[in-house]
Amino acid sequence: MPPAIAIRLPYIGRPGQTPLFALITDGPPLQLDLIARANTAGHVTALVNHTSIDALILALDWRRLPAAVHPRHLRRGLNHIRLAWGEVNMDDSAALAEAERRLAMGIDADLLPVFGDVFGLTAPFE
Repeated sequence: MPPAIAIRLPYIGRPGQTPLFALITDGPPLQLDLIARANTAGHVTALVNHTSIDALILALDWRRLPAAVHPRHLRRGLNHIRLAWGEVNMDDSAALAEAERRLAMGIDADLLPVFGDVFGLTAPFE
């Protein structure tokens, strides 16, 4: 069976933002697979239909972060998935200074993630 949801595009996460994704299902258990990173150690909480499923630990490098969703958190038909970004180091002056230094040397500067970013979110049925 094809994935129930497949988001394969960069998304920049910021504290206070809770991006909304939609999933249509008939209620079987499923697993969310998030591929994400952050500028400092932190977490993003996966919520399904306003219920916290798991706090996923973020790192500087890209990580695959699985979260199991029990059928009791799903309803038949349309379900909502949100990613709530936890507190992260909001002092971006060091990151901007480093980017400026790299650009002055003619080296590519990675301004992402200032807070965190998502490469993919999938939810294949189990």
